[in-house]
Amino acid sequence: MTNIIVEFIKLFERVKEDRIKILEGEIDLVYIR
Repeated sequence: MTNIIVEFIKLFERVKEDRIKILEGEIDLVYIR
């Protein structure tokens, strides 16, 4: 039961990191233009 919660938190953290990377990429594109 606890393992499921841990895996869910890991997955959530990974998704959050990916979103931040995407946002940073979009900001970089705006500055390049």
